[in-house]
Amino acid sequence: MKKIIIFIGIVLNTLQISAQYFPEAASKVYITSRNANPYFAPFLDLVGASMNSMAFSLQKPDTTHHFHFAIGVNASYSPVSASMKSFTGFTESPYSPEKSLTLPTIFGKNESGILYDSNGNAFGYPGGFDITHIILAYPFIQVGTLYHTNFSGRYFGVDINGDLRRIRIIGFGLNHFISDHWKAKNYFISAGLNYTAFNLGEYLKGRHYMAQLSGGQTFRRFNYYGHITWQKGLYNLYYNDQETTGKATVDSKNNVRIGAGMSYRLRMIRIQCEASGFNPLTAAAGLALQF
Repeated sequence: MKKIIIFIGIVLNTLQISAQYFPEAASKVYITSRNANPYFAPFLDLVGASMNSMAFSLQKPDTTHHFHFAIGVNASYSPVSASMKSFTGFTESPYSPEKSLTLPTIFGKNESGILYDSNGNAFGYPGGFDITHIILAYPFIQVGTLYHTNFSGRYFGVDINGDLRRIRIIGFGLNHFISDHWKAKNYFISAGLNYTAFNLGEYLKGRHYMAQLSGGQTFRRFNYYGHITWQKGLYNLYYNDQETTGKATVDSKNNVRIGAGMSYRLRMIRIQCEASGFNPLTAAAGLALQF
């Protein structure tokens, strides 16, 4: 079974392996079709959930007096559920009359096909890539706590051979501990915003937006928390050759998530883990040096 592995900043060869699975042929077929959004939306949901996992460190220091700087790496694992492997699509002109049918998504079976109407007009559709899960890892930095707020960022860019040319991820966010304003002692509540751009050569340019409300408790070195998250992914898909020139804008479908996590700090080392759902399910873990 094929899988997408984007292991950013650690193993560059993995990026090149991942790139060849990106559905260039599929995007060419669906680029101007109303089937584009349901075909690609599961990819946006999974990548968005992975990128937004542990976007913030919620180990709350004394936000009035303590300044810290952290650098580390987060990794997430997201399995592809059965419901993300197919969708109800529609034939396109000149095929007539219009017909609905079950089609594979980008994660579905690698089974393309062609249908013919009574006049011999054809409708072709691409298969998926039999993807079972996505693993995503990326470096991050965090600076805080200034005015009860932590600021975070992440960046990765690499030039690779072939048509994809360049993969780039850049993101930044802030998380504000609103419970400090009423001097809460035994718990914390925070609100955060995060933005991430994901570009894959000249074929894909995406943006992910996230807003999160979190609450939890800190006990010296250990803390736990829960959160409710709203996320939205918007991607532009491009194709341009002698046969087809086009652009489609697709967006994510599953926009509300809930999750829980915990972290432990031992001297300068901070370990954090988190799980969120429900569709897709995502598990994440991270390791950071905090000064």
